Amino acid sequence: MDAPTQLSSLDVLLAGLQRALDALAASETATAQLALDDAFAQLGMAYATLDPSANLEVNGHLLAVYDACLQHIGEAGPGRTVGLQAAIALLSPVRDALVSSLIPAAPALTSSPASNTASDHASAR
Repeated sequence: MDAPTQLSSLDVLLAGLQRALDALAASETATAQLALDDAFAQLGMAYATLDPSANLEVNGHLLAVYDACLQHIGEAGPGRTVGLQAAIALLSPVRDALVSSLIPAAPALTSSPASNTASDHASAR
């Protein structure tokens, strides 16, 4: 799965976790359960994006994050939102890193003759 698709998947997962968190905080158990079901499905998709042949170290770290999120999401329920907060806290930096990887690097600044300073002109006199 390409990076933009992974980013979209993480966005949907994080939104679902936030919906579940909000619903649990409002004691809307049925809404929270639907959001949790969606979050589990999205987390399953995140697992499916792991490519063991790509970068073993990165995939190992992502697997650990996803495993922890799975456990935290499973602990959520009425009056138990700490796990959802932990899952969001674990996934947010992963999303941020993915966003950073999609931003092209800025070209290096180089000095050009047109950018000479006033002191350069004074020394040339």
